[in-house]
Amino acid sequence: RAAAMARAVLAADTVTSAMRVHHACNLALAGLVPAAYLTPSENKAVLGPVDLALGVVAPVHSHITMNMVISDYVPPAARGVARSGLLGLSAVAALGLLKLNLQGPGITASVRRLWEAKQEEVIMTVVVVVMVTMVVVMAVMVMVRSTVGLQPSAPRATLARASPAAERINSGGRIIWDLP
Repeated sequence: RAAAMARAVLAADTVTSAMRVHHACNLALAGLVPAAYLTPSENKAVLGPVDLALGVVAPVHSHITMNMVISDYVPPAARGVARSGLLGLSAVAALGLLKLNLQGPGITASVRRLWEAKQEEVIMTVVVVVMVTMVVVMAVMVMVRSTVGLQPSAPRATLARASPAAERINSGGRIIWDLP
C-alpha cells in the first residue's frame, strides 16, 4: 500500500486515481478562479476559503501536469531524479501558498496587487521571477546530467556523416541522448 501511494505521488501521471484527482483539480480551478476574480476584496468570508482551496488545488494540479511533461520529455534514466525534484518544488510551492494565505494577504489579494503596484515594481518582480526560474531550471539540468551521466550527442553534421539512419532520427531537430 505504501509503495502504491509513493508511486501515486512521485509518478502521478501513471496512476488512475491521481488522474482522477487531476481532472477534479481542473474542475475546481474552473470554479475557483472566477470566484476569486469576482469576489470583492472586502468579502474575507468568501475569499479566505477560496484562497485556501486555490493554495491546495493549484500545486496539486501543477504537480500532476508536470509529471506528464517529465514522462514525455525526460529520458527514462533521469525521470526518477526529475520526479523527486518536482516533488520538492511542489511541496515548497504548496507551503509558500499556505503561508501566503495564513500569514499574508492571500493569493487573490497578492494577484490584485500586481495591477495596483507601480509599474517599475511589477517589472522588477517579473525580472526577478524569470531570473530565479532560469537559475532553477539550469541547476536541475546540471543535476540531471551529473546524476545520470547524460551527454548530448554529436552535432547534426557529424551524425549525418555517421549514418543515414542517424540523419533520419535527428531530422526533426531533436537532441539524441547517448547514455554512457
